[in-house]
Amino acid sequence: DAIAAFKQAVAIAPDYADAYYALGVRYGRVEQPSAAIDAFKKGIALQPNDAAAYISMGGACEDLGQCGDAIDTYRKLIDMRPNYAIAYYFIGHCYAALGQDAAALIAYEEYPRLEPTGDRSDQVRQAISAIR
Repeated sequence: DAIAAFKQAVAIAPDYADAYYALGVRYGRVEQPSAAIDAFKKGIALQPNDAAAYISMGGACEDLGQCGDAIDTYRKLIDMRPNYAIAYYFIGHCYAALGQDAAALIAYEEYPRLEPTGDRSDQVRQAISAIR
């Protein structure tokens, strides 16, 4: 089982951030977002510039309905990487879920400014149109 293997990996190499990230991803896949968040936090503590870990941890927060925590997580990533477009998309998604359309619109509008032809461009355009 993958979770057991990654638990063993972090036991053997507790300073290996990628093992915590992989463990968090596996927890997410079996719908254990709280355990995923714990693993992502440990990985981020070891490798604080890991964008994928922040994105994944934010997603796990969203899975728990903790959009405020997800927004905080994505904002930490933006503080480190202000041009990381996908973080703005996810912030917009969270604000929309909270019914905060004005804040969602501000976040969504950053995505096409940073990545005009990015993977989420169509979704962002649709979200912006729906809010307006």
